[in-house]
This record gives sequence, structure tokens and C-alpha cells, in this order.
Amino acid sequence: KKAVAPKPAAVQPKMYHIVIASFPSESQADEFIAGVDRNECKHVSKVVRDGKYRIYADKFNNREAAESYMATLRSNPKYKDAWLFISR
Repeated sequence: KKAVAPKPAAVQPKMYHIVIASFPSESQADEFIAGVDRNECKHVSKVVRDGKYRIYADKFNNREAAESYMATLRSNPKYKDAWLFISR
């Protein structure tokens, strides 16, 4: 019999979220999003992981692009603590 090589598992692409806030409840997260200036963060949304509602300014599938955007965003004192959240 000929051995059959197992098929590689589908590789999930990584997503790089630029997180600007994190909350324990969805209502707090939604309230924060409602107050975000859409001119500063056009793609603001939330990602839920481990019971935390993380608010991100934007997301990328390329780390370099994400880090470049994060550096720009951090120049605004309001988002000086922005950080990179990598999800699969």
C-alpha cells in the first residue's frame, strides 16, 4: 500500500488589529465606538476575544502596514497607547 500524505490544514491568515481601547462589556465598547471621530479612525470596530471587547481603529492583513498605521495613530495623544493585536 502507498502511504497517503495528510493534507495540510488550511492556514488562517493573520489579522493585525490596531487596538485603541478594551472593555469588559459590550455596552461600554459600543459607547466608546459612538464617541470615536470617524475622520481619525474610519474603520473603527470591535473584536471580541477572551471576554474582552477590544476596539480597533483599523485592521490589516499585513504587519508592516499595520505597524506603519499604528505609528501614525500614536502621534495623536488620544491614541498614544494604541497596540497591535494579532489574531488568526
